[in-house]
Amino acid sequence: FNNEQFDSKSFHLDVLLSLRAATSTPQCSKTQPGSKSAGGLKAAILADVMQGLTMIFCSVVIIIQGTLNVGVSAVINVPRDEGRLKFFDFNTDPTIRVTTLSALFGQLFMSLSIFGCQQNFVQRYCSMKSQKTVTQTLLANIPVITVLFSLSWVAGMVIFANYVNCDPLSLGYINKIDEIVPFFVEDQFTYLPGFLGLFMASLFNGAL
Repeated sequence: FNNEQFDSKSFHLDVLLSLRAATSTPQCSKTQPGSKSAGGLKAAILADVMQGLTMIFCSVVIIIQGTLNVGVSAVINVPRDEGRLKFFDFNTDPTIRVTTLSALFGQLFMSLSIFGCQQNFVQRYCSMKSQKTVTQTLLANIPVITVLFSLSWVAGMVIFANYVNCDPLSLGYINKIDEIVPFFVEDQFTYLPGFLGLFMASLFNGAL
């Protein structure tokens, strides 16, 4: 890409988020299987580890910057006052998107489908020397997943506290709510060269 394409007036987040043809996704996706076959499964796992560490790093930086903007108390109080911190809502109404029950059972079945049925996970299981090793690996994965999910939740609270009185979606800065995190990064980290690129590269890599 040339510099003009990354100009703030012509740079559209939805292009990268939806991974349209303009991002050369077909060409990039063609190289992915080749890179894995050339480097073996160890190379694929190493890439996953690097991606995970990058995601953790970006999430921590977002949380720190957002907290510095509004303060720790606002990060907690604003979502609570706006009704976003309802941890124990056992409403059984199926039309309500997020309740305690829907979160627990929804995450349970989603995790079972991901860790139990997806080809890339089964491939890794089959590469291990015994079922005991597979079980130990899955148990060790629990705290890692907990950390990743917790960072996402806290980052959401931080961004919500920053934009509670200035909704980028209503003001037309973004076209859909999925763009809020990249918008926050672009909005808040102009002073940190390369961070937006690192964040978008991590997002792009995860999408592939």
